[in-house]
Order: sequence, then C-alpha cells, then structure tokens
Amino acid sequence: MRRQIIKGGDYMKNVKKIILMLVVLVSVFTGFSLVDVKAETAPNKLKMKPKSQLYYYSNGTNYISGYHFYRKQFTDGTYGYCVSNINTKVPGGMTLKLKNQITDMGLDYIIKNGWPEKSFTGNNKKDFYITQSAIWEYYDQTKGTHNWNTSFTAKSTGMKKYVYELVTAAKIAKNAEVKEPSITLVYGDTNMTLNADKSYFVSKEIGVTLSETTGVYTVTLVEAPEGTLLKNEKGEVKTEFNDGEKLFVHVPASSIKDGESGSVSLKVNATGLTYVTYRYTPGVKNYQDISPAKKYREETTLTTEKPLVLNFTKDKIVTKVKISKQDITSKKELPGAMLSIKDSTGKVVEQWVSGNEPHYIEGLPAGEYTLGEAIAPEGYVLSTETIKFSVKADGSVTNVVMYNAKETKVTKVKVSKQDIASKEELPGASLEIKDKNGKVVEKWVSGNEPHYIEGLAVGEYTLTETQAPSGYVLSTETVKFSVKADGSVTNVVMYNAKEVKVTKVKISKQDIASKEELPGASLEIKDSNGKVVEKWVSGNKAHYIEGLPAGKYTLTETQAPSGYVLSSETIEFEVKADGSVTSVVMYNVKDTKTTKVKVSKQDITNKKELPGATLVIKDKNGKIVDEWVSTDAPHYIEGLNPGDYTLTEKIAPKGYTLSEETITFTVKADGSLTSVVMMNAPQTEVPITDMNVSPMVIIIASILITLGTGMVVYYVKFGK
Repeated sequence: MRRQIIKGGDYMKNVKKIILMLVVLVSVFTGFSLVDVKAETAPNKLKMKPKSQLYYYSNGTNYISGYHFYRKQFTDGTYGYCVSNINTKVPGGMTLKLKNQITDMGLDYIIKNGWPEKSFTGNNKKDFYITQSAIWEYYDQTKGTHNWNTSFTAKSTGMKKYVYELVTAAKIAKNAEVKEPSITLVYGDTNMTLNADKSYFVSKEIGVTLSETTGVYTVTLVEAPEGTLLKNEKGEVKTEFNDGEKLFVHVPASSIKDGESGSVSLKVNATGLTYVTYRYTPGVKNYQDISPAKKYREETTLTTEKPLVLNFTKDKIVTKVKISKQDITSKKELPGAMLSIKDSTGKVVEQWVSGNEPHYIEGLPAGEYTLGEAIAPEGYVLSTETIKFSVKADGSVTNVVMYNAKETKVTKVKVSKQDIASKEELPGASLEIKDKNGKVVEKWVSGNEPHYIEGLAVGEYTLTETQAPSGYVLSTETVKFSVKADGSVTNVVMYNAKEVKVTKVKISKQDIASKEELPGASLEIKDSNGKVVEKWVSGNKAHYIEGLPAGKYTLTETQAPSGYVLSSETIEFEVKADGSVTSVVMYNVKDTKTTKVKVSKQDITNKKELPGATLVIKDKNGKIVDEWVSTDAPHYIEGLNPGDYTLTEKIAPKGYTLSEETITFTVKADGSLTSVVMMNAPQTEVPITDMNVSPMVIIIASILITLGTGMVVYYVKFGK
C-alpha cells in the first residue's frame, strides 16, 4: 500500500476513509477487524524557538559548500524539520498547530532514521544538517537553490554521502509494502480428540503469528463447557501467550455426556503497535510546515471478527465385564456353577451357569457389584466368597475370577493344652483359632481332654491363648499349623508354665569403661506411680531385689560415686511375673574435671584468717566428708563429688564465740573453684583463765567465794 501526503482541511475525512479501507481489507483477507485505535498523545500545539543560523565550512568537506539554512528547535528542547517548500520562511518564534499524520513513507523513513534517531558524524549540528538536506533532496527541491552547485551521488563524500544514503533508502521505502498490525491463525482440523487417558478433548495445534504488535496475544473463551482450559505446548495453563507460542484447547470429558457432541468458540486478541510522525503548520502563508524529529507510538486493538469454532463428540461407551469360574488348583474354566451378580442395592442383575469359556456381560451401568455362587460345580466345595468389583465408565474390561476347591475328606484337628513340665492336659485355658485372614473360626476353654475340631477348610491357621489357666503364666506363643485335605489328623500342642510368685531384679552399677561394679552411688527405684520403692548405695557387687510386684519401674541416680559424673539417665525396666531375673545396668563416666573448694575462716571484724577453729563438711545425706582445724590460711579441698554440702563449726577458736551458722554450698562439676567463708565474733567476757592473775590469787579468791556462799546458806536456814 502506498501512502500519499494528505493536505488541507480535508485531513480528518481522508483519515477516516483510509481507516475504513484498512478495516475492510483486513476483514476480507485475514478474518480480523481493527477497532479502538489509540495514538500516543501528540501535542495540539508546538512553539518554535527563534531561528538560529547554522554555519558551514566554506571548503565544502563537511557542510555542503555555499549551502546553509536555519536549525529549527521547539521550546521544549526538541528539534523539527521542514517538510514543505525549501523556499518558504522558517517559522522561528511562532506557534504551530497539529496538521496531520505524515503518510508519505519515504519522508516518514527519513524522519525516523535521521537525527536524533541516528548519529552520522557524532556532531548534532552536522547530523541535523544531513537529515534536513535529505528531506529536501528527497523532494528534489535542492537543484539550483542557495548555490547548491553539486548533485548528490553514490560517489559523494563527506556529509553528502550520508544525504545520498538516506534519500536512496527513503525512495525504496516510499514504494515498499506497508506492514500493518495483524494476527494470523494457523490451524488444521478443527475437530478435537480425546487424549490418552480419555480425560480431556484436546484441539489440534493452533499457531498464532503476530505482525507489528506488542508481541503478546490473549485468548477469550466465547462459549465452552465448564472446566475448559487453554494451554501452551509445555502444558502450562494460560490465557495470555507470547508471539509464536502454540495454543491448545482442553475440554474435560467429564463435562460431556456419552454420545453427545459439543463445540468451543474462542477469540484471539492482540495490541497492534506502530510508530508514526506528525506534521505541524504555522497556518501562515509562505512559512514552512515542520515535523518534530520524534516518533509517536500508535496502538491498535486487534480482535477476531468471527470466533474460531472447535468441535468434539463423545462416543457412547459400553461397559464390559468378564467373569471367569476356575478350579483353584489348575486355574482352568470350571463349568456347572450357578452364579449371580447383584448391584449395590442387592438386586440381581445377571444370573447364569458357568461353561467352558468365561462369561461376558456388556452394558452394566458403572458402579459397584458383587459376585456370588448359589450352586457349586459337581465334585467341588461351594464357594462362600462374595467378590466385590467395580464397573468403570471408560469402557475398559473389568476382570473377575472366582475359584472352587474340590471336595475332600473331612479335616480333623486335635488341640492339646499341656503343663510344660508334666505334659498333662491343662484345663481352664481360653483358646482361639484364626484363619489366614485373621478371622476367628473356633473358641473354647480347655478341659481334661484334648479338643477336636472337624471340617475346617484346608489352609493355614494360628492358635493363641487369651486367658491362662489359674496358677499359670499366659502363653504369648502363636502356634501356626496347616489343615490338610487328606483327612489326616492335625496335632497341635500349646504349653503353659506355672506362675513364679517371687520376682527378681538385679541392679548393676558399673564404670562405663571397665564395666566393673562401682561402689558409692546413691540409687533409687520408683514404681509407675512415681513412688520410691527401693533406695541404696552401690557396693562392690550387684544389688538384688526380690518380691517387687510385676510392672514397670524406673532407676535413677541421686548421688554419683566419688570421682564420677552424676548419671542423668532414667532407666525404665519391667519386672515380669514369671520369676525370671530382670537385669538392669547403669553406667557412670569418670569426672575428668577435679572439683575445688576454698574454705576461709575469718574474724568478723577485720576479715583476717582465723586459726584454731574445728570445721566439718557434710554431704546432703549428712555424711562427714572433711574435718580440719583452721590455720592462718584458707583450707582447700579437691575431688568432692559435684552436689550440695554444708559447713559447720565444731569448736570455736580461742577467744571467739562458737558460730552456730550452717552454710550450704554447691560443688560444680565443671572444675570451677567454690569459695565458702565463715565468720567468728570475739568473746565480750574474758574467762578467768585468760586473765593475767597469779595462781595464788585465784586460789584465795575461790576460798573466799566458797566461805561466803556457806554463810549465806546458814543464815537463810537458821534465821541468823
């Protein structure tokens, strides 16, 4: 399509005609319509800056010798080119109004591919000069004008070379086919087919090709069954696709009834994208029309005029069931069995007598059914099995097999319950037999004679005891046995041991490395209610406990042996009622860090060390672990077990009051120093023995005190 320059006041009428023609052409050839044309907003008015002279080089190697013109710049900083007669005036300082869109594709090419879109020389002034010169040369207005004394040819050099290249390309573009925004659908058969698992009807590949668009298209379902999906070739569910991305429509088969047909109609939409140039005019005679050196984005909404229709048909599916009646041993078909099929409500829907070939049934509604046998084939045992099966709606064959075993002699089982020591029959045991499916087939209480069972089906069974005879331990044994079809007696024996009333527990406290017994550990046992039932300190031999009631217990350590880390373990164990010894072992790890305690005995007044005090340290059980007499230096103790201790004073230093304080402190297992301080106060009264008095004076004073006391007593007694 070749565009012509539209002039004058008939612009809008001509534009409408062109758009209408485009719509008709696109509709005829592509099946699409163009609607909702949107152009990027172009200003209605632009104001020019005052004209400025563009200077040139007189030697002609850069600018064209003897030829110059003004640069045209708008007040917003952008530039423009004269697109009218070269001999008209430059509208410098004037306000220009939007006239029309440039539809001459050659002129449009120069504006879009000239400066500033492309730089030829790296100099803005020169690049502008080249572009404007190309426009006038394209219109053939330069010959004999403004001393333009040389033509533009392929051999031209300097700036004329670039003018020549622009004009040559523009003349080609003028006659080139115009690329309009469009959508092209490429598809073959419009019939949809079921996928492999028959879950969806899937369309053939629909190719969508875009031209002069944003590169994205969207698909809208105009009419489709519920659950219809749009996917690309990767199977991704989408409604918006990229240019070249394939489209597939998926319709769920479950939404279509058997034997029915349907269709899907859809539309494809895209946004056309072109860049156009505009022409502005001052509206004054003999002044140039100017085109801004700028492209304006124009968007066009493309949509299918007629929806694409895809068709599908769901064939009516006939259900199929194959019933096979077989000998359980040979797996061959077994004639002569009367069989019946019932639906989920218990209604008989099919009844027949088996033959030498499997029985086929077609057209049963999809659902749940059961197969049962009313009469067994001659020489065979009636099958008591009720086989459940499902008929599927997808037309796949449902295979059902029912077996029969040949009649055999009556089976016999002899079950003997015996004392494990005497091997005599043991009455009072509650017993039960289960088949291989776990179903109880016989229950009884043992007596003084073995228990006999006849007619058990051939197969595998188990014998268990649910309650032991009085005075005996419950047997936890599960006795497995087989019932044979030859009529031979199957002998089964289960034993019980007498109850042992005295329980025994062996507790061993050991070094974890040497596994030798470890004395000095404080241990305790609690029952399941948390009550302490046994406490002791370990020795060089294991600790035995008898008579604990059967049940669950825990063993813990409350104080570790000297030089060992306290065990944080709580050991759970169970005491059994059968008299067996319950063995429990608890280990301790040696303390790799030596504990340290510093005890300072000080005068309360001056905080100096106080010699002469007899001090005692006890552990939490009240056992004395250290006793000494203080000196003028603190007392150090190493190797105490981690735990709580108390410090007390047994004898006070001379001249000091006895401390009645009990100091509690904790020794840590990390080897850190534990510091303990105990104070003493000096005595306020000095004993006679401490006074500086001679022995004779003391004796005389004692005699006088005695005589005085006697006189007082005599006076009181006799009244004199």
